Amino acid sequence: PMNNPLAYDLARQAGSLTPEVRLFEVYVNGQSQGMAFVVQHHGKVQFDQYMKNPDEYLLHKYKDGIHGKKEVLFSQYLREPVEKKYTYSEISALIDMDNFLRHAFALAFSGDEDYCQGVALLDYKIKGEKLKWIQWDMDHCFFDLDAVKYNLKRPNWQQNGLNLYYRQKHHCDRTWLFTNMVNEYPEFKKLMLKTYTEILNHRLTREYLLSRVSYYDNMMAEFGDYELYVNMLKDFMQNRPDFIWHEMGGLFGIGVPHKITVKIPKHVKVMIDGFEYENEYSGQYFEGQQINLKGPQEE
Repeated sequence: PMNNPLAYDLARQAGSLTPEVRLFEVYVNGQSQGMAFVVQHHGKVQFDQYMKNPDEYLLHKYKDGIHGKKEVLFSQYLREPVEKKYTYSEISALIDMDNFLRHAFALAFSGDEDYCQGVALLDYKIKGEKLKWIQWDMDHCFFDLDAVKYNLKRPNWQQNGLNLYYRQKHHCDRTWLFTNMVNEYPEFKKLMLKTYTEILNHRLTREYLLSRVSYYDNMMAEFGDYELYVNMLKDFMQNRPDFIWHEMGGLFGIGVPHKITVKIPKHVKVMIDGFEYENEYSGQYFEGQQINLKGPQEE
């Protein structure tokens, strides 16, 4: 019942763009129908209202249909640079690679097999603006639908992850872009590994993941028995990070990550990869990656 808002929480924490979400209780004729959520809609009407002038932006894959001319424009904008072998710097001047990587990771981590969702937005009013994606429709997350459909004997947390995006057969523009960029541009692959290492080490920690499950568990408690659902989510959050680490090493041929521990003296705060820590830090890094530490000036 809470897959969408929970998945948006994780995506937002990973640094991706998400719609606004609010939880509420529904009443019909004075009778409570239980807990629900409302999500900011990604339709043409809403974007026209927000952007003021529909000719000043390019929007792809919104829910109200899309004009054929804009479909062609989007396809050209996305595919032409890769197909014509632009340099990486030329492509990254058109597409926000940090946004794209975080958007893809949010879908892969949560196991969203309905992954070709979300809108791509390009705002012409902002000089030098790059194409960005916004998460949308993440209700397929966490639950392993393929395991049910094909009778696969595996726990939920072993469902497809990064291989949703890194694949040879494509029906989605983003899987095509992701796979081609990894295979053809070493700079993109390096940025991908750095970004995903940062997310796993510093953003989607087990502490954070389990805290969000507890939050929704508390919110749902008075509306019914959700014990099986909550236990499934806890099991997913406990095991998914290690699964993604090993999937990353295998898919991209970079081996097993090294575990690193930094012991920090008392009353000292250290910046590690741009995040503040005290007491102790543990993280994982692949061969050749750097861990960046910065202590107080006086130490």
